[in-house]
Amino acid sequence: MFHKVGVKNKTLMLASMLTVFIVFATSMLAWQMLQHTRAELEQRLQASLDSSITQVKQELNKQKAIVRHWADSADLLFATVVQLQDRPRTHRADSINLLDELLIASLEQLNYRDYKIIDQRGVILASGSGHDQGDKLPLELEHNVSLA
Repeated sequence: MFHKVGVKNKTLMLASMLTVFIVFATSMLAWQMLQHTRAELEQRLQASLDSSITQVKQELNKQKAIVRHWADSADLLFATVVQLQDRPRTHRADSINLLDELLIASLEQLNYRDYKIIDQRGVILASGSGHDQGDKLPLELEHNVSLA
């Protein structure tokens, strides 16, 4: 069959077969490159995700440590007790000033805008802004805050 075809046709058939082979080889190479790129991208994304999760956990633990530090502070507890006692307004104002003095500088460094001192029932005993004193925490927060 191949012997009866002219030289021109033989050349065209050979060129067509070469073209098909080149297209097939190129497609296979492109597919392999795509799979390799996809696997590498997945690996990088997973590493980035793991790193981000670790950073968030570290930041959360740092924030918890700061809250625990202030919750265990004797000066802060004293100022809070004075704040809650039935004393003349001047002593209560002094205790609020002491709370502010103890907390505000540290809170500004941590980019916090306010503080709240909460009792075990979720009632706000004191805050930096002072406008929500005596209010109860919203339910969605009350369930997420562990009160020791």
